[in-house]
Amino acid sequence: MNLRKIAALVGGGALAVSLIGAGVGASFNATTAAYQHVSVGNMAITITPLATGEVLNDNGTITCPAILITTEAGVAPACSFRITNTGSTPASHIVISGTESGLSPAQLLGDKFFVCDAPIENATGLCSSDMTSPSPWTFNPAIGWGQYGSLGSEYLLDNSDMNTVFDVTFTITIAS
Repeated sequence: MNLRKIAALVGGGALAVSLIGAGVGASFNATTAAYQHVSVGNMAITITPLATGEVLNDNGTITCPAILITTEAGVAPACSFRITNTGSTPASHIVISGTESGLSPAQLLGDKFFVCDAPIENATGLCSSDMTSPSPWTFNPAIGWGQYGSLGSEYLLDNSDMNTVFDVTFTITIAS
């Protein structure tokens, strides 16, 4: 074979490789998803009414006995309940909201009534607590009116407030 033929074959081979190489490529996209259920335990909460006349409702709320207002200021008899967690996940924060029933809109606006040292506004007062001790926990949220309300507010009840009957239902929210 002469040199021209060899050079032509090598040149043709190089051209073929370069043309094939120019058109060769690979590209792909991959998407994956994985789901795994991880069990870290549970909270098993029991709410127990402790005061006479309290009602544990089917939805887990506590309704305290009705309060009859006959004085300008005061605190209702104790409403008391115990919260127990027998689950494996500890509770670290509890929020208790008290929703009243029976007060008029005017009475709610006056900061005359309170739950847990907070005024009942828009029919709801809040209590909250960070849990540093193990369960069970006993709560005695104060329900009051007049000078005892709103952390010692000066709002005394007047004659139009006398003989008002209202009650408070507590909803408990627990977080770990």
